[in-house]
Amino acid sequence: MACPDGLPSQPGLTDFGAYIGTWQANHARIPQSTDYLIAADSGRVEVQCDAANYVVAEVFTLTFQVPGGRAVQFALTDLPADSRKIFDHTHPDCRSLQYQSRKLAAQLPGDDHAGLVGITLRSPFRSYNLSAVSIVEVRTATSLGDDSRPC
Repeated sequence: MACPDGLPSQPGLTDFGAYIGTWQANHARIPQSTDYLIAADSGRVEVQCDAANYVVAEVFTLTFQVPGGRAVQFALTDLPADSRKIFDHTHPDCRSLQYQSRKLAAQLPGDDHAGLVGITLRSPFRSYNLSAVSIVEVRTATSLGDDSRPC
């Protein structure tokens, strides 16, 4: 779902999993756009919310291609510090990671009672290139260890 504007900030997380009013208070919007800036003008981020107006998806579109490790850092910067890696798999078309956080589970009990987050890295090419990532998707996940979602 699209995220609404103008909601107040609330206590809790400030990035992924945050109430949209809190998320917007901590991120600069691109003028005449629904997207937000990534630090140092290195790209843009689109967010999606659940029915209760919590951020449950972020899609980072990077201005320049970056190595896979750097792309993972974009995603991990927005996850709570207690996040732990469940898996990291490379596929022909993408790299797929899953993390779990107790803080996310507490903040998003209706959507993500287990605190699971899926991260997908994509290259601008048809196949995944470890040294050239341009899209990073961060979304709530539904099943622990499930890597069956196609790229």
